[in-house]
Amino acid sequence: MISWQKLALCGLGFFLGRAVLLGELTPFTAAFTAAALFGFGPGAWPAVFFSLLGQATVLPAAELGRSMLVVAVITVGIRSIPRESRNPWPAVVLIVGASVLIVQTAFIAFGSATLYDYVAVLFEAVLASTLAYVFLKVFSVRNRPLTAEEAFCTVVLLAGVLAGSATLGYEMVTLNGVLSKSVILVAAFVGGAGMGAAVGAIVGIVPGMAYTVAPAVVGVYAFAGLLAGIGKHYGKLGVAGGFVLGSIVLAIYMDDLAGLAGILAECGIAVAVLLLLPDNWRNRLVAALPSGVTSSFSPSAGDQVEEIVKSRMRSWAKMFAELSRTFNQVSPVETEAGQGKSFQELLDEAGNRICKECPLYRSCWERDFYRTYQHLTDALETIESTGRVRAEDFPEHIRKRCVRLKELALALTCLYENHKINQYWYKRLVESREAVSEQLRGLSGIMHNLSAELTNSVEHAGRIGGTLRRKLRQLEIPIHTVEATPRDDGKLEITITRPPCRGDMACRYIVAPVVSKVVGQPFTVCQTTCVREDEAPECSFRLVPAVRFQVSVGVSKMGKSGNQVSGDTHSCLEMRDGKFAMLLSDGMGVGASAALESSTTVSLLEHMFESGFGQDMAVKTVNSILLLRAPDESFATVDITVIDLYSGRTEFVKIGSTSGYILSGSTVRMIQSASLPVGILRDIEVSSVVRNLVVNDIVVMVTDGVIDAFVDEADKEAYFAAFLRELPRTDPQQIADMIMEYVLAQSGGKSNDDITVLIGKLEPLGSGL
Repeated sequence: MISWQKLALCGLGFFLGRAVLLGELTPFTAAFTAAALFGFGPGAWPAVFFSLLGQATVLPAAELGRSMLVVAVITVGIRSIPRESRNPWPAVVLIVGASVLIVQTAFIAFGSATLYDYVAVLFEAVLASTLAYVFLKVFSVRNRPLTAEEAFCTVVLLAGVLAGSATLGYEMVTLNGVLSKSVILVAAFVGGAGMGAAVGAIVGIVPGMAYTVAPAVVGVYAFAGLLAGIGKHYGKLGVAGGFVLGSIVLAIYMDDLAGLAGILAECGIAVAVLLLLPDNWRNRLVAALPSGVTSSFSPSAGDQVEEIVKSRMRSWAKMFAELSRTFNQVSPVETEAGQGKSFQELLDEAGNRICKECPLYRSCWERDFYRTYQHLTDALETIESTGRVRAEDFPEHIRKRCVRLKELALALTCLYENHKINQYWYKRLVESREAVSEQLRGLSGIMHNLSAELTNSVEHAGRIGGTLRRKLRQLEIPIHTVEATPRDDGKLEITITRPPCRGDMACRYIVAPVVSKVVGQPFTVCQTTCVREDEAPECSFRLVPAVRFQVSVGVSKMGKSGNQVSGDTHSCLEMRDGKFAMLLSDGMGVGASAALESSTTVSLLEHMFESGFGQDMAVKTVNSILLLRAPDESFATVDITVIDLYSGRTEFVKIGSTSGYILSGSTVRMIQSASLPVGILRDIEVSSVVRNLVVNDIVVMVTDGVIDAFVDEADKEAYFAAFLRELPRTDPQQIADMIMEYVLAQSGGKSNDDITVLIGKLEPLGSGL
């Protein structure tokens, strides 16, 4: 009966047989044959056959015959080793090296061999001997944790498999890419950021040995593994999200945007493999690794890993800044060059197409060149103003002399239309370059800030983590790990793993107060994975600084004339750095098209904020995307309110939106902006207004359908502010409903535009519970 072990061995043999190093060396088959026959006996013959089969797919017949002879000699040598020998491994290694050296040398000696050929054979023999020792180490493991040496040998074996998967694939998906990404994902899921980066670096080296790739792939794979490991605490989805982000950066860095679809497809398959991996396999893999390996790769394990992370971030920040500068330099120069010679070429092409074979060509284009050129220029001006030129539009002396005037008029009209189309698309190309430059500058800023924050905060986080571990152990509170991580705003997040409790909420009522006392500020539990003792050996929870305030929200909206589809879109977003964002966008027009514009704008802003973009960069990025996305006229307003839940400091960003209002006691403060909506101009100025809110202050955000309802008022916004001043300061939803009722009453019970009212009220934390 065929076992899984035999199938796995056959698979290893096939891919190792296909591995070709440096374009000509095939040491894996000889090493694998010796290790498999010695470790598994006659049952390994199918695996040896598959190894030769793998070689048959990459080697010509002559070299395959030599390899089969090497396998035969090794087989005889392995069978001659006495089983009672105390340490037969040196004999196996020696047999492999001698077999490769003797057989290969004998073949090349009968040809016109050079010194390089003999050196290559010697190197292949030494490499095959070394690999034989490596494979023997791996095949000798039986149901016990790996030693450090065995773990390294296992990685080398996997590297050989990855090298053997080169050139295999279907359409845009390669087997090597899927396997490489799967290995990095599993490593990051098991060992965290450090192990993900280390395995990524090893996986990146392998393709360079097997076939030609850019050396930068090593660093990029390490970076993708690092990002995947950073998301380890958020489970498989966190690991997958970090790795996909790193892979997209890989495509940008390697200037391989055409291959982005293939990279994403390979990432999708690798993520599916990770998601299908049973949870209990992670514990088995951790148990199989040498003691301390997974913890030693933790980002908080030592200064060396921290310095690598910071250095990598600084390098990538510089690279993106340089790319952004390059795009900025290239675009204006090419624009001027492209605009300067278009009309000259246009007229030359018209003359070559129509007039070249005319008997009067020399008379018109040589003796009377300047006059002919001026008439054709006048014809182009006629086309620009009327859309076409006819034979009757030319001067009389040309109409009498030119025998191809109709063809010339038609050619000029067509060429000018093509010229305008080319100008349009060239402008779009320049705009796309500038958009890319803007995004690269934003990425550079994010990475530079992250590096600086790591430099300033990681030492403090390490001290806090060590102090917490000692304090919790002094109080005899059982814990497994304590990790203090600096956030974007300079504050700390603390992740703790401990044995499962019995439902007594120890994380909230015991651990959180201790952490708050040690750090010197209140902390609260924001995420926990509570499990029972029979489900998992540990549970984990995350503590974040407790905020002072919370925001309660009320929303009321209606489509134009009762339409079910509103062109307005709103969203409320809690950020990780203790801020609360309220987003409101009004798309151009009404109905489905307007809804598409506003929902796209809000969705993009949400993702930008979650990724760490500031308000200014997020708005500029969305503006660039909307400019490039829609060939026709399309725009959307942007209304953003970001409230700091620690201090009450509030930032308002308004791009083309109506005024906002702050209800503070009996007063009403108006927030105004004169910026145009996004998606109209290439360059927009993003300015923000900062106000400090106190408890019970209310923020009112509305779309222009509210203000336009007051058709009889000269100053509509002032009139609306006066109405707000009289409103009772009640629940936000009630305020939103009262505003909607008043607006409908003003417009005769029927809205003439999409209407959205978004209310946010600052309250002390816990007041709504």
